[in-house]
Amino acid sequence: MAYLRSLVYTGDPRRYALLVLVILIPGVVLGVCSSWFDRHRTLRRALGLVALAVYVRYVLHTTVFARVSGGVVSVRLVPFWSYRECLEWTDTGLRVVAPDILEQIVLNYALYLPLGYLLAFALPEAFGDGSVAGGTVCVGLVAATVSLSCEVAQLLMQSGWAEYDDVFGNTVGAVLGYLFYCMARAASSRRVLDRER
Repeated sequence: MAYLRSLVYTGDPRRYALLVLVILIPGVVLGVCSSWFDRHRTLRRALGLVALAVYVRYVLHTTVFARVSGGVVSVRLVPFWSYRECLEWTDTGLRVVAPDILEQIVLNYALYLPLGYLLAFALPEAFGDGSVAGGTVCVGLVAATVSLSCEVAQLLMQSGWAEYDDVFGNTVGAVLGYLFYCMARAASSRRVLDRER
């Protein structure tokens, strides 16, 4: 366990492989088993809420509590500054000029993917069983609220940049996670219908 913790909290590039595994494997398992979970709604809700609680604890730990206070208040409310800093248009197309900033952008999307998926899985009445458009809006609002809360906490604790781009990336990541859930549900429903024919 200490080895896994060191991968997550250090600059080791293998931490991204671990992050992908932590996000993808549970998502695939939940998606493949979603028709079984439909028959066991209480178990689905319990597992989903436990997974959601563990995930939220992880996000709060990594974005707020594990950071060291730098004593400097840093706010960046200029929309999409990080995209302009890391990408540049040239005659041959788009070029990455700041890979470290691009890495942070991608991680902002990836960090909140599970939030959208788990909200729909754990609370299908509120997020997963209605219209995709309505669920997308609800997940987006929840993700923006959680992300904005983390940014305000970082600002108050003086432990990181409070940025618009982080809230945007986190929100889009959660919406993508929700859409992945919708696609997994649709694929599972098609498999069930094909078996019944």
